[in-house]
Amino acid sequence: MVGSATVPEPAQPERVLLSLIEGWQQLAAIVEGSDTAIIGKSLDGTIRTWNPGAERLYGYGAAEVIGRPISMLAPADRRDEIPEILDRVARGERVERLETVRRARDGRLVEVSLSVSPIRDLSGRITGASTIAHDISPRRRAVALERANEAMRMFVATASHDLRTPLATALGFAELLQQQGAELSGQDRAECLGAVLRSIRQATRLVEDLLTLSKIQAGRVEVRPDRVVLRPAIAAAVEECAPGAMVTCHDGIAAWVDPDHLHRMLANYLSNAVRHGAPPVEVSDAVVGQRVEILVSDAGEGVPPEFVDRLFSAFARAARVKSDGTGLGLSIVKGLAEANHGEVFYQPRPTGGSCFGLRLERHSS
Repeated sequence: MVGSATVPEPAQPERVLLSLIEGWQQLAAIVEGSDTAIIGKSLDGTIRTWNPGAERLYGYGAAEVIGRPISMLAPADRRDEIPEILDRVARGERVERLETVRRARDGRLVEVSLSVSPIRDLSGRITGASTIAHDISPRRRAVALERANEAMRMFVATASHDLRTPLATALGFAELLQQQGAELSGQDRAECLGAVLRSIRQATRLVEDLLTLSKIQAGRVEVRPDRVVLRPAIAAAVEECAPGAMVTCHDGIAAWVDPDHLHRMLANYLSNAVRHGAPPVEVSDAVVGQRVEILVSDAGEGVPPEFVDRLFSAFARAARVKSDGTGLGLSIVKGLAEANHGEVFYQPRPTGGSCFGLRLERHSS
């Protein structure tokens, strides 16, 4: 046709090149638009690419992380995972749905599921790794809520009994005061009033502990982690709860933990040692790998072996223990420790007595 021009089709190599370019453009658009965190890194762990999904998950902008090691996202106790993952990828393996913990820019610990795959060049040589990270915290919270509901159903009857006892005591003495108050001596009236007040305080502590435990088990407890130097934190708890305790702590050891939670956990351990144990009460700390340990021990009778497995359960008390506690203290310590990605443990002392332990993430800087 006169005046028309025919545009020649690209030669075969050009068509292949154009197709590859279009494919890479589409892939780049998918990565940039994805809500999922997608991170590219070299085999030595240096971050090379960082999509908006990664920024939303971890809080860092691309300019803050590109060129830095991927280990910056790992808590101290998880850094050994990274060389192992990179070694597997270098061998051509894929790491599927690894559930772990990473630290966001604001210090929060984020529970994630990671899938890591090799990145290959056109010759097939492995040059890096691609990580896809999903936030699994909502799923974990749902599981924790279901467990909380089940646990709450299991101990509602026990809680009702424990709450009814001090209230019944208070009611009984209050009625005595009402009916016979004029006939009682001043000392008797004072003793009745004291019994009423003690019972009301006991019921109040139980209600407060129940509320705390329900928040912990539902995953609603607020955690504000910070660098806490252990020696002054332990000294403050000892002064409040066990002034005569022997303290053997090292200078400079620090944990990554909510300071208020740490104080409550230490206070519970120390109060238990004073009430149920025998002097001396001793407190010590130590560094164990990437964790710190705090030990609170006493020279009492210790815990019967058959009771140890239930020691940190709600309302679990050894038959021999007569206590004005709520029966929830150790279960609250366990819940707070786990909320701070720590753990609790018990071990008998070789020389007799009990030793309660707390492990937390170490803060080395």
